[in-house]
Amino acid sequence: MTSRWLRRHAHRTAGTLAPRLAARWATDVFSSTRTYGLRPDDVLPLGAAPFTVHGDKNVTDGFLWNENATQGSALLVHGWAANSSSMHSLVPPLRAQGLRVAAFDGPAHGVRAGDQATMTQYTHAVGAVLDTLGDVRVVVAHSLGSIAAIAAIAEHTGHQPECAVLIAPPAALGAVLERWDGAGLHLTRPLVEGIYQELHHRNGVPVSHWDLAALGAALDLPT
Repeated sequence: MTSRWLRRHAHRTAGTLAPRLAARWATDVFSSTRTYGLRPDDVLPLGAAPFTVHGDKNVTDGFLWNENATQGSALLVHGWAANSSSMHSLVPPLRAQGLRVAAFDGPAHGVRAGDQATMTQYTHAVGAVLDTLGDVRVVVAHSLGSIAAIAAIAEHTGHQPECAVLIAPPAALGAVLERWDGAGLHLTRPLVEGIYQELHHRNGVPVSHWDLAALGAALDLPT
């Protein structure tokens, strides 16, 4: 009898007796940023300098490479349940282009406190970093970080990046939810609909808002 089986059985029971509770439980699991249970050491990456992020309570600092560069900045945005170190291999080629390179751990990711986050929180954090840096020319984002990055650029009223590079981006958050295996939970259609409602409540916008094509449609930048 595995822990996965026990969790599935417990969740099936909760879904029958308390469907709203089951939806919140499932949404907690879906929103987890610690899939692998790992927390990196809070150390400065090789060759990087720290910088302070203004305007976001969940993300207060990040890392800079080539900080005295004068050709503008490149911002690296990692995927869900990852951290900024997953993007470090992109630092050397971007530095070689004369760019200052910035990275940060998203809300409840990496060295941040917590183990759950929302797309709204991640989007706000990306926007705060864009505002703090002020001269971002290129945004490179991975996986669900792509949706947060494009949403932040779409909302951003300051300096606009010249281009965005999206690595393995999902088409929409809803598509991710529809393909989700439940991480051992007992997923039924009513429960999935409950997750949609709970995500709407937590994010302040419906899941359909997090659609990459729709968010990027009004942007005048190559991707």
